[in-house]
Amino acid sequence: MKHFPSVNWFISYSKYSQALETYYEKFDPDFISIRTKAREVLQREDDLNEIVQLVGKDALAETDKIILETAKLLREDYLAQNAFSPYDKFCPFYKSVWMMCNIIHFNTLANQTVERAAASDGQKIT
Repeated sequence: MKHFPSVNWFISYSKYSQALETYYEKFDPDFISIRTKAREVLQREDDLNEIVQLVGKDALAETDKIILETAKLLREDYLAQNAFSPYDKFCPFYKSVWMMCNIIHFNTLANQTVERAAASDGQKIT
């Protein structure tokens, strides 16, 4: 499996983002904020990986564990593709947006669940 884009997404940028904003807004008004959230999750995962290497994943807060799980979904299920597969050669934009929305929605719901559990009895969810 290959990651797409095949560049480092932390330092990568597009000169077309502003030019495409009107298209994104018409297609899905939430797309830009969801894309921003996905980038934030990947950046936070990169920060957390140093901590995980030092003290282990169990030492992380529940919300940080959710970040790691969400980032894993983004990296392995969203940003990875297999060019040799007949169904994974390309992905239409509507499907890409839908997939990203679902991954970020998972993140939101998981965080809400952890917050409710912590407020009620402090039970760990992960």
